[in-house]
Amino acid sequence: EIPENLRVLAAALARPHPQSLAAVSQMLQSAKLNVVIEGLRLVAQMEFQGKGSAIAKLLSHPSSAVRLEALRATASIKTDEAKTTISKSLDDPDAEIRAVALEAALAFDHDWAGRTLARIMADPKFAARSAEEQQKVCAAAAMTGATQVLAQFGYVLQRKSGLFSKKEIN
Repeated sequence: EIPENLRVLAAALARPHPQSLAAVSQMLQSAKLNVVIEGLRLVAQMEFQGKGSAIAKLLSHPSSAVRLEALRATASIKTDEAKTTISKSLDDPDAEIRAVALEAALAFDHDWAGRTLARIMADPKFAARSAEEQQKVCAAAAMTGATQVLAQFGYVLQRKSGLFSKKEIN
């Protein structure tokens, strides 16, 4: 829980000027997770050069809570750098982060999301994910309507021609 006085301080720091950027940068390097997360929330509200790279650095943080907040902050940035960050998060070891990255990819750009999800589905490691996650990724990919995804689905259906045939089991 963040104390109220820290929230007031955080709101004051959100006004971009060199001193607030330095203070927020220190917050992002803190050993205290709640301070890092609050710093990420501030960065998300601020507009400054290098915002995306400041957030992207925290996607390799050992704490999944920090990585999740970094991903949420990235989702609001519509740059190529944000695409790279979201793409990396789709391969995160934490399933919750991958789920948020999937939502962020769909909200970002359907064509790019379709190509990215097609790449993930073609990766042999995709089969190791849970059936529920595979279903979500496939559904999201289909929602993009990307040609590459539809071609991939067509290929799978041709290879698995008996997929929809019904047999009576006694």
